[in-house]
Amino acid sequence: MRSHHALKMMKKKIFTWLAALLLAEASTSVVSGATVLWSSPQSISGDADVSTSGSIILAANIGSATATTVNGVTFAAYNNTAAVPGLTDTLNLNPGAVFGNAAAPYSALSAGYQALIGSGRYTDGATLETLNLSGLTIGQSYLVQFWVNDSRGGGTSGRTLDLTAGATAVLDFNVQNVAGGLGQYVIGTFTANATTQSFDLLGSHSAGTTDSTQINGFQLRAVPEPSQALLAMMGVVSVGLCRRRAVARRKIGS
Repeated sequence: MRSHHALKMMKKKIFTWLAALLLAEASTSVVSGATVLWSSPQSISGDADVSTSGSIILAANIGSATATTVNGVTFAAYNNTAAVPGLTDTLNLNPGAVFGNAAAPYSALSAGYQALIGSGRYTDGATLETLNLSGLTIGQSYLVQFWVNDSRGGGTSGRTLDLTAGATAVLDFNVQNVAGGLGQYVIGTFTANATTQSFDLLGSHSAGTTDSTQINGFQLRAVPEPSQALLAMMGVVSVGLCRRRAVARRKIGS
């Protein structure tokens, strides 16, 4: 039979192992957050691209020292000197980075939209970078929207970005692959399972080679769950029916 001391030591080892495992799992959930349900990436076309669903939490004009407004949404300046509360990333900033072009269709966009997608933060080479959100409410549904764009054309054509949060969306930096061409945006939804949410960004190239990791714009919005929206709609319909019935009764009684 094993001694009492040996059994005690074994129990201690098992307890330590379980504690370490639980801590690792907890840490992983905080870092990764929820799985985001991505819509299909869409080509940038005009101010109406910017979602106004729900209520704005934060929006960032990434890589710029000035704010810009598109479709009524104000994107705050976000670079190495201007910060947006609740938003951090590991991307570097090149102060001279300009991703716009004098040619169309980029030049046909509104001045505000050009300001949003004409600046950005990026890394030299395809390195895995992370964008982090904090201060989320567990159980709240959120909408996120990302923009990538490089309208310079030439050797920058063919660039793509893998955007991952449980699931992955692949965005093209220049759909037309010409100078003045436009990139893409994507909308995703998730229900927070932690107070933080992380997004991994990795640059790639359509030719199968690596490329710079970059992001140009971002926004986060709080949105009602589908069930809540349905209940709200049913409430409006119910009020309307009650009013119609009341009017009908008055007409009958007159």
